[in-house]
Amino acid sequence: MTLGERIKTLRDQRGWNQQELARRAHVRPALISELESGKKTDTTGSVLRRLARTLGVTMDYLGGMYNGTLDPNRSPGEALSCGGLTLPPVTTIPERIVDVPQYSSSPA
Repeated sequence: MTLGERIKTLRDQRGWNQQELARRAHVRPALISELESGKKTDTTGSVLRRLARTLGVTMDYLGGMYNGTLDPNRSPGEALSCGGLTLPPVTTIPERIVDVPQYSSSPA
């Protein structure tokens, strides 16, 4: 399955048209059309990230690196369970994960 086919399948499962997906993902509607029709076969990482987040899947799944079963009814902000452990929902990604100390170029 191609990137465009995955996008179309997930979009259809949610009952969205191309314009609705584009609006939710903050991308051009023409890009969705080009990807789904096969006119374009790839896109930038930032666009792929926005599409994956909006569709509630991973970038790996959209890019064809993961072909496992997905639950189309699961919301992107919903908690995940794995092996009896429930992980809290992730709704935002921090801009900076670790504070890196700033070093001065002048000797102390």
